[in-house]
Amino acid sequence: MVAEVRPEYDTEWAAMKAVAQKLGIGTTETLRKWVRQDQVDAGVLKEQISKVFEANYRVYGARKIWRELNRQGHRVARCTAERLMRELGIAGAVRGKRVITTVPGGRSSGPRTFWSATSSPAPRTAAGSRTSPT
Repeated sequence: MVAEVRPEYDTEWAAMKAVAQKLGIGTTETLRKWVRQDQVDAGVLKEQISKVFEANYRVYGARKIWRELNRQGHRVARCTAERLMRELGIAGAVRGKRVITTVPGGRSSGPRTFWSATSSPAPRTAAGSRTSPT
């Protein structure tokens, strides 16, 4: 019902207030929560997030998308925007150089050796000292 009367009002809050009064709901906040949950369930916010993301060259992260949605009149919690972005599989631009911590298989020649085992060591005596081969 709020979606139907929304064009008649300047803000979504004004539309919700009018509908709450018509339906006899105690507070407008209760209706707002119902509308938000319905939007989340219907996927409306996912569409809005995708539109904002695409309109801003696919570089906006969760914070900027959340702020843009609020500027457009879609009051949504930041954690909700983050969760829906994860569900959509989108993320903002990542700055900086990618850190490589491991070398993929096949490119490494193995561990470097700092000693060579070309000859066997001298045998030890019962006391533990080395004997020279004679």
